[in-house]
Amino acid sequence: MKTSKPLKNLFSIIFGRSSELILTFFAITFLIRYLGAEKYGLFSAIVATIAILSKFIDLGFSQIIFREFSADSSKKDVINSAISIRFLLLILLVVFYNLFAYFTKINSQEVIISNILFLNIVVSAKLRNIRDLLEIPFKSSLRMDIVMIATFIDALTLLLFVLFVSYFKLSLVQISIFYVAANIPGFSILVYFLHKWKPFKIKIMFKNLKWLLLESMPLFGAGILAVLFMQLDVVLLKHFISSEQAGLYSAAIRVGVPLSIIPLSIVTTIFPIITKSKNEDLGKSKQIVEFAFKMLLILLLYSALFITFKAEAVLKLLYGAKFLSASTSLILLFWSFTFYYLGVLLQNLNTIIGKQKYNFYYSALLVATFLIMLFITLLNLGAVGAGLSRLISAFIGFLFLYFILNKSELSVNFFRAKQIFFFIVIAATGYLLRGANLIIFTLLFTLLLMVVTVLSKYFSKEDYFLLYKLLKEPKWLERFVK
Repeated sequence: MKTSKPLKNLFSIIFGRSSELILTFFAITFLIRYLGAEKYGLFSAIVATIAILSKFIDLGFSQIIFREFSADSSKKDVINSAISIRFLLLILLVVFYNLFAYFTKINSQEVIISNILFLNIVVSAKLRNIRDLLEIPFKSSLRMDIVMIATFIDALTLLLFVLFVSYFKLSLVQISIFYVAANIPGFSILVYFLHKWKPFKIKIMFKNLKWLLLESMPLFGAGILAVLFMQLDVVLLKHFISSEQAGLYSAAIRVGVPLSIIPLSIVTTIFPIITKSKNEDLGKSKQIVEFAFKMLLILLLYSALFITFKAEAVLKLLYGAKFLSASTSLILLFWSFTFYYLGVLLQNLNTIIGKQKYNFYYSALLVATFLIMLFITLLNLGAVGAGLSRLISAFIGFLFLYFILNKSELSVNFFRAKQIFFFIVIAATGYLLRGANLIIFTLLFTLLLMVVTVLSKYFSKEDYFLLYKLLKEPKWLERFVK
């Protein structure tokens, strides 16, 4: 498979993720409006439960295989071994779930929907199990354009299915079938292109499992804890408060889903570059890390500040006035996303330098503080308590990872007085503009962010030259820096 340039790869990811998430965003927004808070709360709680269970068959393989395959593309057997063991564990998971449901007498509708959604573990890119392994050869070759075509088709199919569902007034069980079926076209595309790439064929095998398990165990534990952090509050809200509260809270979470474009695009592009260059040019690797962090930080903080001042307007526009009570939760969630996605970058850096055990420690700290905060706040504050719990735990976890990275060879000083002053100015600007309507606020706040970024020299000359070197842009960028 021919390797793509970083620029093409990055644009493929950004365009693909953006279009995918925009289409998915509209699809889920229509679905929320169609189902209402209570039914959507039930559906999202089941989806969250499946996401948690799926991590028990994950075994943390993906990042290790991505690292190894990026360094040596001849290691194809390890991908097939990981696929084989995950399939075997999936069969066992479905059997044990149905036995548990039978003896505990779980509602039959929930059991049927759960069994349908178990198929998503195979075909969905969102659960990142079987399909995530199929994407690794494309990721390591910087051929994310193929992956993005597949995910775009998935998102478009889901949107068409949701419009079909809303027109024919289908039940939750029928909706679940369409929700899974929407992922089949993209899954088929990946399998087709893998078979066209003749050196790689999907086979059942169990080679190198001992080595793979030893390398992946810290990430396996970290993955389980991470999904608990991302999904457990929805499940607990449904069981201990109400399906309606779970629906309101889940709707607020959906507003933040497009944020995942930013960290995933950056991490997927820089991961193989740093993996290959850290032993050859440590200075270049550290510069890439600092630039990636600065990019991620400014975009995440912009989003958090935007929601802080316009949460109610955004919720009313998307879901209607019935969801305005989720505005406080939405603000808390967006600030938690800021620290969580910064943590995603730091976790991947730990994997690159072989310190993935700290990712497990981070996840344990994250979930422990999350559970403590939920115990304190959930029953008294409901969805607001869940959002507050996410924020506090995400902030504590980020500080832990930042401390660990600064003890490694990739240590970088991310926070300087100039940057802190920059964000104070941006926050003050948003506060002064908060009275404007949503459209005017968006235009002015975005424009002022760009102006302040340039005037404050948030990005250094070295950052622009690094971008020029990595992406091989034409000479206009060098003239701009001068």
